[in-house]
Amino acid sequence: MEGLDNKVNINSGSEQFRDFRAYLQHVLNSRCRENSQYSLRAFAKSLEVEPSALSKILNGKRSITPRMFERLSTRLNLGESEYEYYHPKNAGMNNRKIEAEPVGSDQFHFICDWYHYAILELTQVKGFLPDTRWVAQTLGISRSQVDDAIKRLKKMQYLIEDDLGRWHDNSGNLSTTSSPFTTIAFRHLQKQILSMGIEAMDMIPMERRDQSSMTFAINANKLEHAKELFKKFRRELAELLQTGEKDEVYHFSMSFYPVTHLNEENKNEYH
Repeated sequence: MEGLDNKVNINSGSEQFRDFRAYLQHVLNSRCRENSQYSLRAFAKSLEVEPSALSKILNGKRSITPRMFERLSTRLNLGESEYEYYHPKNAGMNNRKIEAEPVGSDQFHFICDWYHYAILELTQVKGFLPDTRWVAQTLGISRSQVDDAIKRLKKMQYLIEDDLGRWHDNSGNLSTTSSPFTTIAFRHLQKQILSMGIEAMDMIPMERRDQSSMTFAINANKLEHAKELFKKFRRELAELLQTGEKDEVYHFSMSFYPVTHLNEENKNEYH
C-alpha cells in the first residue's frame, strides 16, 4: 500500500515528517508499537485534548490552528528547530523530500492479499463502520477473509482498536518500491490487482475509472529514470486524491514492460 508519504529530512539532518499531522501519527504509532495497550484515547489524554478532536486531526477532518499547535507542541516538548519547522505559519514553505517506509518481506508475506491494504484505507473513508460484516459487503469479500485479515493486521500493529471500539490505521505509509521484491507474495498481490483491473473494465462505469495504454519504442538506457518518474507521479497523485474527506478506496496500477525480445546477439545479427 503506497499512500501519501510522510517521512522527510530537514536541513538539520534529524529525521522529521512532512507536516505536524504526520508527526502526531508517527508518535502515536511508535507508542502503540512499544505498548500494545496504548490507544488513541491514552495519547489524547497525554496531550490534554478530547479523543474525538485528536481523531479528527489525525484523519484530516480538522485543521491544526496556531493555538492548537502551541498546545500540542508544548505537551510533546518539541525542540526549537522542530517547532519552527512544523508551525502552521511555515506550512508548505519547506523543501521536503518525501520517503515512504518500506514493508519488510517477512511482514509482506502475511498481508499480500489486496484486501489487507484496502481495509486499512477503508478506515479513513466517510461512513466507515468497524464491523466485519459491513467491511465484507463493502469490499465484496467473505466475512471469514475479513476476520482473518483483521487478526493479522492487529497482530502486526498495523490496525489498532481504541477504547470506544473504533479502528485506526496504524501502518504509517507503507511501500514496497524500495525493496527488490521478487517473491511469490509480491507477484501474488500484483496478479490480484491486475485481474481486478480487467474485471473493472466490464463492471465499473467509464466515468468512475480510467484505463489506457501506449505502445512506443524507447531508449532502454533511460529505464531507471522512467521508474523514478513513475514513483514520483504515484506519490503526487496520492497526495492530490487523499486531500480532504475520503469517500472511496481505489486501486491504481501501471504496467510498463517490453513486448519485444531483443538482445545484443540478435540485434547485431540483423545490422
